[in-house]
Amino acid sequence: MSHRGRRILVAYVAAVVALLCLDGPVGAESKERLTLEQVLSHVRTNPRARAAREATAARRAQAREASAARWTKLEVQGWVGPSPEIECVDADCTRTRNQEVQAELGGLFTGVRVNIVQPLYTFGKLGSVSQAAQHAVRASALLENALMGDQAVDAARAFYGVKLARELRWML
Repeated sequence: MSHRGRRILVAYVAAVVALLCLDGPVGAESKERLTLEQVLSHVRTNPRARAAREATAARRAQAREASAARWTKLEVQGWVGPSPEIECVDADCTRTRNQEVQAELGGLFTGVRVNIVQPLYTFGKLGSVSQAAQHAVRASALLENALMGDQAVDAARAFYGVKLARELRWML
């Protein structure tokens, strides 16, 4: 037997011994035994699966944002604030008198800024960005599917490993 084969055999024997030690006496019944369908349903709702679904949803939102890049963007900012009364010392008003801070106002300071952006010609960048975002959505969905499949296989291995350990314990 090769060195790798011995290591795998030792790992399986250690897992079976650990299960025998942790599972309790031979006559004791466990509280709840899950079916394979129940185990797989837990796999579909575990945190890694939810994170993969949320990553795909985030890619979809990015794709919607990329496809909206060709539309006009309008940004309006407004501000209002108190303006104290200022006394200038010289005609250019580069120096003022230092006075105590008072609670009264000399007026209001207001302003509005409007930005309008309309892409006219982007040399194909908008189409490429939208296409890349759609490919990212597809890749994320495939990664989500692969993760779900890998977790289902691992859960089935664990399920049947525990089942085998219980049978071996019963045989011993």
